[in-house]
Amino acid sequence: MLTFAPFAGTFGHDVENEESRMSIEERLRGLGITIPKAMAPVASYVPTVMVDGMLYTSGSGPIVDGRPMVAGKLGGEVTVEQGYQAARLTAINLLARGG
Repeated sequence: MLTFAPFAGTFGHDVENEESRMSIEERLRGLGITIPKAMAPVASYVPTVMVDGMLYTSGSGPIVDGRPMVAGKLGGEVTVEQGYQAARLTAINLLARGG
């Protein structure tokens, strides 16, 4: 089981509280986030690469039921709020595939 500990060791302090002891699954459930089934890749690519401690991802986006949630340029066809929701969905989709 993975645990969510956002403050442990931050600034040299070990903070123990209710939130730091809950599992990631419990935290996501508490935020109302449901992880969807991972989509099958649509091409042959390496989904993640770790370089110098930085994780780079590829082939992810704001996809719902196999279709893009939005399309266009942020500030143009896509509002800032739509961009925020698209980024959030992309992160949730990354969690779904384990990347």
